[in-house]
Amino acid sequence: MKTVSMPLKASKFSLNERISSGLNTSVFTQAMTETISLKDLIKLTKLEPLSVATHLAVIGLESNDGLGPTLKTSRPLDLRWKPLLMPSAWSEVLPNASVPDCLNLSSGLLQIYDFWEESHECAQTADDKGEKQISAHWHAICHRREPDPGNANYWWARVRNNRISNSLEEIIAATEPELTVDELSIAKSLMDHGKFNHRAMTSNAISVYSGSSQEKFLRRVQKYELFFMFNDTIGVLH
Repeated sequence: MKTVSMPLKASKFSLNERISSGLNTSVFTQAMTETISLKDLIKLTKLEPLSVATHLAVIGLESNDGLGPTLKTSRPLDLRWKPLLMPSAWSEVLPNASVPDCLNLSSGLLQIYDFWEESHECAQTADDKGEKQISAHWHAICHRREPDPGNANYWWARVRNNRISNSLEEIIAATEPELTVDELSIAKSLMDHGKFNHRAMTSNAISVYSGSSQEKFLRRVQKYELFFMFNDTIGVLH
């Protein structure tokens, strides 16, 4: 299996490829196991805070044999990651960032690592504080994975950024020649007149059989959806 390195362009690779941060992850695992603070992790790696955030996202997304988070919320990847993902930690290392932007960053990371309650709280608080787009996207993903399809679709209706949908359309199209009949069937069900349909993703994610080839396909779609969304989330912080 090929490895995709950052930065990414959706049309250049397929869902079957892995994401690489280009960094040895042992230092991050050490920080997690030894309860090293985010501030000290940044010093240890000599990286910019947003680079550390991206590396953390990739570690979470490449968990579970490269499938990333389950379609429905599950147990956190490891409770010891949590201090590195919380908004208070990111506000400390990003002192010039707005509170909603730090909340959105944490909402994404916490969702990727399956800290559902904390991710939802961050998205809700960011929305309450006036950030209505990025928080809406993370909020929708929260409720899709809950699963609460009605609530998820309410938040999808509030998402106005089409970049994520466009990227998903491109990557699904690039992957089609590699798909089995079952995978191709569910891939086509995600599209509506050539456009990625978030409502269809929600209904499929809830109804698909656990362990099936279609479920694994949807998890790969979700993995890249989370990664594209995370890129957008940190993009406003640069």
